[in-house]
Amino acid sequence: MSPHADDAEYGAGGQLAAYADAGYDVLVALMTGAHPNRLREAEAAARVLGARVVADGSGCDGALEVTSARVRWLERLTADAQVVLAPHPDDTHQDHRAATAITRSSVRRSSVSLIWYRTPSSGPGFTPTAFHPVSPAHAHARATAIAMHRSQSHCAYLSSHHLAVKDAWHGWLSGHAAAEPFEVARYQLTLPTAPPPRHEEVLRVPAAPMPSGQG
Repeated sequence: MSPHADDAEYGAGGQLAAYADAGYDVLVALMTGAHPNRLREAEAAARVLGARVVADGSGCDGALEVTSARVRWLERLTADAQVVLAPHPDDTHQDHRAATAITRSSVRRSSVSLIWYRTPSSGPGFTPTAFHPVSPAHAHARATAIAMHRSQSHCAYLSSHHLAVKDAWHGWLSGHAAAEPFEVARYQLTLPTAPPPRHEEVLRVPAAPMPSGQG
């Protein structure tokens, strides 16, 4: 879920590219996509990442409101989702807070995993608990996708230097060369694909050899 065109790319572009490369259907739900230029930029950026965009054309940039219609719209989009990514609730941008509130309501009855990502306006409440190592290929895809947002080229937080520093810092925190930070709001644990060892096999201890001369 992306409140504005470029939010998802900034916060989770490497992760989205990795999902797409792994064969997952990646959808960017754009909450404020009324301006045709921004929508075209978002669509171009999504193509670079291997994703596609669905926009709520009624969302007004700077004045996004939480409505039941928007909750139902996102609920339909996420009906078959396994993972939903959205900005952290502690955010100084009013649109981000509204979009995240819409997201939380839309998945309240589903079993989807809900993960928060960092935005340039995330507050101190964002505490990373999960990290995605960003490969050079996915970092390049993210940078190329962000470059599609030409109308936002003046934003310092979208510069290659800012993104490299962000990746390096969170990589250092997580033991990687570069990483994107996330906070897990809700995660669905699933059974492993292969069955675990049987209980008696787990508890069985090899018999100790008998001392010589006994038996």
